[in-house]
Formats: sequence, C-alpha cells, structure tokens
Amino acid sequence: MTHGKEGRGDAIQPWSGIVWILTIYVALMIVGDVTDYLIGLAVEHVWPEASLPIFLGLYFLFLWLAWVAAVKLTEPRKTADANGAASD
Repeated sequence: MTHGKEGRGDAIQPWSGIVWILTIYVALMIVGDVTDYLIGLAVEHVWPEASLPIFLGLYFLFLWLAWVAAVKLTEPRKTADANGAASD
C-alpha cells in the first residue's frame, strides 16, 4: 500500500527551500550592509552629524529590501504543461 507522498522529490528535503531563501537573504544583506557603510562614510565627510541617522535609516531599508528581493528571487516558478496551462 502506497501513501500519497512517497516518490515525491520535494517531500524528501522540506528544509531546503527555507535554507535557500535564508542564504539569498544573508547574501543580499551583506551587499546592503557594505553599500550602507560606504554611503554613511561618504555622508560623514560632508555632514558628520547626519551620518548616523542616514546609516540607520538605510540599514533598516536594506533589511526590508533584502527580504522582499529574497522572497521574489526564490518563489517557485510557474511552468507551462503540454496544454499550455500554468501549473506550480
């Protein structure tokens, strides 16, 4: 007697999707942090008092943008079957 989930490749590694989205998120956060640091450094040379608020604002903006981008980059792609209908 076979159960419905046997033989499904996606049921073998349920954590792989979570690990992949977190990997993408961390990579995007590293890029965002470096960008934020460089912008904050440039602002500090021009206007030292504004560098901390700008750095913090950009840091939280990059946190949000990195998460949104990671979700978009890792969402499942829809493929067309033989009938032309989209399926997950």
